[in-house]
Amino acid sequence: MAVSLPLAGRTALITGASGGIGRTIAVALAEAGADVGLVARRREALEETARLVPPPGPGGAGGGGFLRAP
Repeated sequence: MAVSLPLAGRTALITGASGGIGRTIAVALAEAGADVGLVARRREALEETARLVPPPGPGGAGGGGFLRAP
């Protein structure tokens, strides 16, 4: 049975992704199939969020990368 990913093929850019609501939204969107870009000021916390995002492709849902503001 195929799993329906309602956001497959979509891309989201999440600011404030290092914690709180931003982190929660980033993980939820990726689990729904979206590719996510993560932006935040705290690099270590942002890297933790990136680890929580499922990998892209079959078995994972969306996928993510991260950017850091100067």
